[in-house]
Amino acid sequence: MKQFILITFLSIALNFHAFGSNLPYFQRMAQSQMTRSGALGIWDYPTGLFVESILKVYDLYGGDKYYNYALNFAKATVNTSGKIATKYKFTDFTLDNINSGVALLDIYKRKFSPIQDCLGYVT
Repeated sequence: MKQFILITFLSIALNFHAFGSNLPYFQRMAQSQMTRSGALGIWDYPTGLFVESILKVYDLYGGDKYYNYALNFAKATVNTSGKIATKYKFTDFTLDNINSGVALLDIYKRKFSPIQDCLGYVT
């Protein structure tokens, strides 16, 4: 029994040492999910929530990889004419599609200031 407890304790300690690094838990979770998810191109509630979460990690800890990941979501889901380029249908009338739009507005707010928008610098 003592050997089992010792082995369990050592394996947990080694896992914390190997994966713990010096990164906060939020960053480790975000990086793990970003790696697992790959490129995001789906317009739905969970994806929008995840992109918003990535932007919150960016707010807390900085790091261009978080912002770029969210920006790539915007580029993958909205085409150059401003239409949603996925299977989104306006006529579905579902509130689940709003969350991805909230993430897009959050990205827009970070990229452009209101002055730039008024002067027509938005491309």
